[in-house]
Amino acid sequence: MSMGVRLDAAATCLLLIVGFGLGSEYVRSARAASAMPDMPGFSRRVFGAALMHACGRGLTTPVVATGSPSGQDELQPLSEFLSQKRESLDCKDLPFNIPTDGLDGMQRSSRYLIALASGTWRVTGPAWSGIDRLLGLLYGLSVALAFLVGRLAMSRAVAAGVAGMFLFSPLHLTNLVDLRDYARAPFLLVSLLIVALVAGRRRAPSVVLVLAAAGGAALGFGFGVRTDIAVNLISVLVAVVAFLPGRLDQTWRTRLLAGMVCLSSFAVVAAPIVGSRESGSNLWHWALLGYAHEWDDAMGIATGPYEVSYFYSDSYVATAVDAFWGRTTGATAQVSVGLPHYAEASRAYYLQIVRMFPADLLLRGWASTIKVLEMPYSGLQSIPGGVLPDSIQGFIGGLDGLLMRLAGAGLATFCVVVLAVSARDVRLATLLFGLVAFLGAYPAVQFQRRHFFHLQVLSLWFLGVAVSAGITAIVRLVRRESMPLESDKGPPASWRQPAVMALLVTAMVALPLLALRALQQRSVATMVSGYQAAKLEVVASSGVQQADGSVLVAGNLGPGPGQRGVRSMRTEMFVAEISDRGCPAERMSLTFRYQAKDSAVDFSRTYELVVPPEGQPTKVYFPAFETGLASPDPELLAFGGIAVPPSALPCLQRVSRFREPDTFPLLLPFVVPYNWQQLPLHQTLSGFEHRWNGLAVGAATWQPLPSSSIVTVDGANEPPPFQ
Repeated sequence: MSMGVRLDAAATCLLLIVGFGLGSEYVRSARAASAMPDMPGFSRRVFGAALMHACGRGLTTPVVATGSPSGQDELQPLSEFLSQKRESLDCKDLPFNIPTDGLDGMQRSSRYLIALASGTWRVTGPAWSGIDRLLGLLYGLSVALAFLVGRLAMSRAVAAGVAGMFLFSPLHLTNLVDLRDYARAPFLLVSLLIVALVAGRRRAPSVVLVLAAAGGAALGFGFGVRTDIAVNLISVLVAVVAFLPGRLDQTWRTRLLAGMVCLSSFAVVAAPIVGSRESGSNLWHWALLGYAHEWDDAMGIATGPYEVSYFYSDSYVATAVDAFWGRTTGATAQVSVGLPHYAEASRAYYLQIVRMFPADLLLRGWASTIKVLEMPYSGLQSIPGGVLPDSIQGFIGGLDGLLMRLAGAGLATFCVVVLAVSARDVRLATLLFGLVAFLGAYPAVQFQRRHFFHLQVLSLWFLGVAVSAGITAIVRLVRRESMPLESDKGPPASWRQPAVMALLVTAMVALPLLALRALQQRSVATMVSGYQAAKLEVVASSGVQQADGSVLVAGNLGPGPGQRGVRSMRTEMFVAEISDRGCPAERMSLTFRYQAKDSAVDFSRTYELVVPPEGQPTKVYFPAFETGLASPDPELLAFGGIAVPPSALPCLQRVSRFREPDTFPLLLPFVVPYNWQQLPLHQTLSGFEHRWNGLAVGAATWQPLPSSSIVTVDGANEPPPFQ
């Protein structure tokens, strides 16, 4: 074994140990300091099933109260343990007659996650300290793998620096506390290592096959930990089939066989999960959640005058899907998460959204990729105080502050490195660009930190490559060597290739986006024209004053004309017309208010509107959902009315609703100013494009409003009826 290999092995082991120590200590301290977020209900079910399995009670889930005393003394220790109020539990403390309910669909698709926790507790005994060590081990593995991936493209010292920045990343460390979410990280690094090994240089066919089999098997296991880990399988397959070094006519057999081996090993290991038929049941629901405004802001996207989903809520998405399914199919039975036909209904609704807004889908992918590349420099997360020793916490804060000074460097470094690589090897440059574009775009499905924290290693890797190349250039300049360095071995550089690649990439990014925007402009304009031509029923209602000082109009309405029959969820489309005729205000707020028995389904929405000039009207279209007679709770949700400030009431010229809302597959909130045909009917990228600041509408903000008592306005002060 050469000295270089020994040094790499030593560095890998050292980083594994340091990562294990820091990771397990962080989770332990965060748990002790109550600095961890509340455990999701699904995680409690996972750990409950793992505990039962570790104690020899079978693969099933205990049914106990975790937020409060269970009321059964014999179940109290179990309840306290699963709510993390108790550090450990002896299997002897588990009563014989624990009520159970088996495994739900998500648990069946996460069997290997349960196995990780169960196996840990079989070794350490049921104790949260065992899970701390498991998380620490996964953290150490991720850091060590980051070093190995870097070592294939940069010097040992720089690769260690990249791994060190990943080790001490606040965003990386703070997302360690959830086993299911954090499990993405090591599997991503495994896939990147396999891709780098098979595509970096020529290897014997037998070695390629072994690497392909290892990658498929590892990701097959990861699929049973968290099903979206299978995304990384695409990266490995594309690398072994399309980017293997060598001419296609000489390597096609190896490519084909390697792809088959990779898929086969994945299928064998993932067979129990695939057989459960639960792995993709919520995919479309998650994708619809990804259109919430929170993610628009996080990705730097400026919204258009419409809203696919105005806030992040499982209840809202399920409600919209239920209403859509009833409108388009005539179905009366409720469709919701976990119920029959929900996967089909949510898929149909999502595809309807994509067909109407194809340019937005593409833009969100590019916006996500840019944010992923800028992640190490963004300061997205900080370490909670008191969790780590002051010296370590100070070092982490200083390193994060230093990286924040390089804000904007992520995208620039990526572009420079890809173009520089293309000067010698277009194949590798294409792989780098495609890999980052694919992995970076995927989080747009739901742009939460817990879904993309691990991808910062991509940007750190490009930083490492740039630093390593810079050091090499400086060494050459200082030594003035006439012989090329070892890192210079390979085909000669050609600066024509980067120029051509830059043009091709620019065209590949810009042309599809422009084409889809032209298509979306027409499709959305057709939808708005349909809204404008819809038959309306004018809501002739007087205003009533609320306890909060606002005036409520269009309240306490019954079902609209053309009753949609017995439904689980009905939809009304309201139209509020705003004009400056007789209006003393330049801006006004308009709140579409719900009456909801549960705050989780209070979908009240407030718009801050610019009053249009010169008598030109702005129309605000708002779909309101109401539970129907086929709902399990017909009184759960109803439209409560439109609330406006008393001073702005004259600005509200008229309120109407669609007579036949069922004729419209998509009913979306839409602010339609008088000049809407001249406006871009698509989303834009903040910082790269001119943002539409709304000649007729300002920033729309969601604001849940509590129910308030209604006080009828005295006759002398009653506002005039709508015109």
